[in-house]
Amino acid sequence: MYNFSDSYNRNNFLTFLENSFLPEDFVQREEKINLEFQAKFTSSVTRLGACKSLDLEVFEVEHNSSHDARVGISRDAFQIMQRNSYCNKALVAFIPKGSTQYRFSYLQIDAEQKDKSARIGRSYSNPRRYSYLLGEETGGYTPNEFLLKKGRVKDKKDLVERFSVEVLTKAFYQELYTWYEKAIDTVQFPGEQAVEGEARIEHRSKNVIRLLTRLLFVWFLKQKNLIPNELFDIDFLNKKLINDFNPNLEFGFFAEKSKESKYYKAILQNLFFATLNCPIVEQSDTDTRTRGFRKMDYHGQAFGADHLMRYEELFIDPQAFLDLMNSKVPFLNGGLFDCLDNKQDKVYIDGFSDNLPNPNLLIVPDFLFFGDKTSADALGLIDILKKYNFTIEENTPFDQEVSLDPELLGKVFENLLASYNPETKTTARKQTGSFYTPREIVQYMVNESLISHLNQTVGEEHSAEYYKLMQFSEESLNISEDTKRAIIQSLQSCKVLDPACGSGAFPVGMLQQMVHILSQLDPKNEIWRTLILQESMNEISSTLHYSDEERKEVQADINRNFDDSINSPDYARKLYLIEKCIYGVDIQSIAVQVSKLRFFISLIVDQLPTTVAEENFGIRPLPNLEAKFVAANSLIGLKKTKNLFTTPALEKLQEKLILATHRIFGAKSNKTKNRYRTQVVDLQGQIAEKLEDLGVVNNQDAVLMQEWKMFDQNASSPFFDPEWMFGVRDGFDIVIGNPPYISTKGISAIEKKAYELEFGFSDDTYNLFSFKGMNLVRNQGSMTYIIPKTFWTTQTKRNLRELILKNSIRYIFDTANPFESVMVDTCIIQVVKKPYHEDHKIKFLDGSTSLKEPTSFPPINQQVYRETQNSVLFKPTEYNLKIHNLYGAKVKDLYDKWWDKIETSRKISQNSELLEEYRASLKPGDIALLGCLTEGGQGLATANNGKYIAIRKSTKWATNVINSRPKKLEEVVKRYKVSNSELDGLSPLDFLNIKSEEEIAVKFDDLKEKYGRDIFGQGYIYRLIEDNEIADVDSLSDEEKENGIDTSENYYVPYDKGDKDGNRWYLETPFAIAWSKENVLFLKTNSGKKGQGMPVVRNPQFYFREGFCWNNVLNPLARLLKARIKAVSVNDVGAMSLYSIYNSCPNLYLVAALNSEFLFIYYREFVNCTVNIQINDIRQLPIIIPNKEQLSFCKELFDNIIELKRKELSYSDPQKNIAEDLNIIEKELDKFVCELYSI
Repeated sequence: MYNFSDSYNRNNFLTFLENSFLPEDFVQREEKINLEFQAKFTSSVTRLGACKSLDLEVFEVEHNSSHDARVGISRDAFQIMQRNSYCNKALVAFIPKGSTQYRFSYLQIDAEQKDKSARIGRSYSNPRRYSYLLGEETGGYTPNEFLLKKGRVKDKKDLVERFSVEVLTKAFYQELYTWYEKAIDTVQFPGEQAVEGEARIEHRSKNVIRLLTRLLFVWFLKQKNLIPNELFDIDFLNKKLINDFNPNLEFGFFAEKSKESKYYKAILQNLFFATLNCPIVEQSDTDTRTRGFRKMDYHGQAFGADHLMRYEELFIDPQAFLDLMNSKVPFLNGGLFDCLDNKQDKVYIDGFSDNLPNPNLLIVPDFLFFGDKTSADALGLIDILKKYNFTIEENTPFDQEVSLDPELLGKVFENLLASYNPETKTTARKQTGSFYTPREIVQYMVNESLISHLNQTVGEEHSAEYYKLMQFSEESLNISEDTKRAIIQSLQSCKVLDPACGSGAFPVGMLQQMVHILSQLDPKNEIWRTLILQESMNEISSTLHYSDEERKEVQADINRNFDDSINSPDYARKLYLIEKCIYGVDIQSIAVQVSKLRFFISLIVDQLPTTVAEENFGIRPLPNLEAKFVAANSLIGLKKTKNLFTTPALEKLQEKLILATHRIFGAKSNKTKNRYRTQVVDLQGQIAEKLEDLGVVNNQDAVLMQEWKMFDQNASSPFFDPEWMFGVRDGFDIVIGNPPYISTKGISAIEKKAYELEFGFSDDTYNLFSFKGMNLVRNQGSMTYIIPKTFWTTQTKRNLRELILKNSIRYIFDTANPFESVMVDTCIIQVVKKPYHEDHKIKFLDGSTSLKEPTSFPPINQQVYRETQNSVLFKPTEYNLKIHNLYGAKVKDLYDKWWDKIETSRKISQNSELLEEYRASLKPGDIALLGCLTEGGQGLATANNGKYIAIRKSTKWATNVINSRPKKLEEVVKRYKVSNSELDGLSPLDFLNIKSEEEIAVKFDDLKEKYGRDIFGQGYIYRLIEDNEIADVDSLSDEEKENGIDTSENYYVPYDKGDKDGNRWYLETPFAIAWSKENVLFLKTNSGKKGQGMPVVRNPQFYFREGFCWNNVLNPLARLLKARIKAVSVNDVGAMSLYSIYNSCPNLYLVAALNSEFLFIYYREFVNCTVNIQINDIRQLPIIIPNKEQLSFCKELFDNIIELKRKELSYSDPQKNIAEDLNIIEKELDKFVCELYSI
């Protein structure tokens, strides 16, 4: 069997391919290939064979990249494929000279062959590389699981899945989540005693997530050989480090596992807080910290000194542990591993203490890290991590390693948000509105944002070259040196904000692409270094706050950052882009910490480690990102009367504040950092007071400004102000992100009030974020969001449509549903903040069928959308444009004239005379809004269906009740301990079998009255009646219809409560309502009152009228509306009904029109693209007034359909024949409607 942990051997590799991995048609053919281009890293290429069924070839590539330059090596390989293979797919073994490790990769390109007689005449695009890192010290679980155990590759799809990072990540997450659930039930953290219930679960969740992200960060460091492997070796720990270490020790009669927490305390806490966060040697005269254990000679020695190690008594040899740490682990600084305890004020969060005061507890049992390996569900966290390969370098859509990369931190965080709700678990992410954005979506949005920025700052004439810059293919750039410099300067000054950054997907994606552009334009960092040095010298010369020593240090620091002997070239690119360009905000403080982690990893990956402890093993202390990523509510701003820094005195204070925050970014020691922290806090206090005195902010905001704790990792500010927090006054060049999708229902009353004060309205958060985004972006800058596409059409989002249509929409990309486990259709939209002009065109892409190969429509003039009814956006297909050209202007005029008169039943009633006059003026061929031809609305909400509603025994729905009642009754008897006497001494089943329907209904009523309205389930209907118990509606008097029927008569009447089955055309309702005088009096008297069980009687004037209704929830894949005639009945809120009041358009005609394919398309594209059909959506539809012949023809078709539907529902004829006949007539109807509308 092939051993993936061995060094590469060609013969063994070929044997593996031939006998274990590729299909049997793989043919070996070793052939040396001459390089016909100037390869950057490749030294030799050998073709190893081909597989016809998979349409791929196999190559071996030897290269001389000393630091595994994945991008450069991949480009060489794509060139090799382009020039030497007819196939667009290849398997490649990449063998670095002098290394015991290698990569096994699957490569794919979209290649275009210009001349079939010559391989070299091809161009390629959309390159992709997916790789396994194999060889010594790589771990064999992942390749064994995906490459060996699954056997030979079955087909092309199977091949892709074998190299899929997503499949691997899912497998890892499933194991991690199992561990997480176990951890939540087991751990205890300080402060837990103060909270209960769901708050306690949330408290544990946050602490476990924090533990996970810290440990995963350490695990990534281990890939850089900066953490000793011995810390994760249970035998070494037991024999060399920890006293009596036995993670799976059991005790007691029930063999419970010990809750000893030696590993977390002695190893992990000391690693986090007193090793990674403490220098190895003294940094300076002002920072004399060095690693060591806190002495316990006398009470209080070094109290609160969290850089000192604790738990000395847990070690076999404390000095051996210290020596092990000092042999490999660097000091990282950056606030990354600051202990969150405030021991002075006795506030404990991490609980890093030898003497943790009561009642605080810290229990993170050893078995959570090292579990029972005989059971997959009992594995410890270290056991799970050891199974998988990790890579410290973030994958890109272009180059992905089949390993777990730092993006995993983001995915883990976003998914574990589910844990905050123990009931809903994985669906709880929706409550926070947080969905992890797929990498390809991020990449597209980042690319287009940067192109838009360069168009504005450098010039649109180079737009084609900007697109080349974003790609990873080998296309030569046609730009001058001056243009290159202009692009680099533009990136240097570009300010990017994600106002809901979550775990950093967009900030990291932006950093990656900006680095890629710089590496393309300036491979040796010559321009970049000059610009950074120039800017720093200008900054130093413009202020007197730098000493000569500090000036020299700044210059020396820049030289070190650009030193290729200790860093890769990308290090200086990333460092200064992070400092100058990229910002993030999130309301969750833990999300901000995860974002910072990913940025720290991205910097560490480009530093070259050494073995010299005194030089911190070659790792430069990380920057402090407190002034780059903040925890705050992005939606709420300060109520400023003008910009903050507008007087000379304030400008001087601002200059000092900017300098202090800048120095914090690069502070190398805690003392330096604390000195500038103190300055920042003091300056903020002074500025806030002056601003209040000047009337720039009110007292409340001045207090909030002073209370903002930039350096408190647990705090989240209730407001966000970019000028105050980031020093950004004129807005951001790019605002980008995936804002939360919390609906209005998920917003508290306090939040709603705050948003109304801020925006003038309260709505779904993505709408609020869109308004805030346009406020945060500077003039000529762009906002790019991925948001639900409900805003295209819905009434409540008209304000958003009007906002973006006033500016310049650059593109709209229908992405359908790119998220896992989330039912929400989305789109990407980019808006440039500049007034639109009449000839401005929008790029529109449709990725609903394929995100990777979207349909691109011809650019559409933005003016088109400004001329639609309700300012709706629609997909510019040829058919939709035809509809718009025919009816856009006409319907918009009707909408603008009539909508405010018909949008509610009350307004229709108030404007009845005007509407009657309008209807009298209509003639055949005219067009009118359906709302002008009808009246009606929502119906009755009983609030207690079990009491009032019955089901006819003759219908299929009765069978469901008969089958469900025994279980329902048994559950209630068991849960509420209902005595036998309450059921007349009978068992639940016997009671239901023996008693009459009336007696059963009375008993269910009594039990509900005694134990609770919803004991059988909300809205459960248990009452059955015979058809002969239903009153003859036609014989009822107006008095009986209005005030109820005497119980001496049949008092049940038909009740239409909607139809979940979605019947079209016709349905004889299976429901009836007890319309007794007593019931009607109660319903009318208590309508709208507050309290449980209080009904709402809406539009009673329409009860007992024939009208039409529709299924109010539309399947996302539906191609037709589901309208039907509503019989003479009472209707409830689920059967919103309208009633024709225009004889030339009777109910049957309107139902026929609604059920046509044409009006469905019109509805979906021009009225409401969501799945919820509201009554106001139906009122907006345009209706053609028919002539007598057309109406007669329509009635004939309608009557035939109703006859067929009655047969279908009675099962009197074969269903297949009925369906075929229905289909023929419905097609005839569609043709009739299309002719009617001239389509």
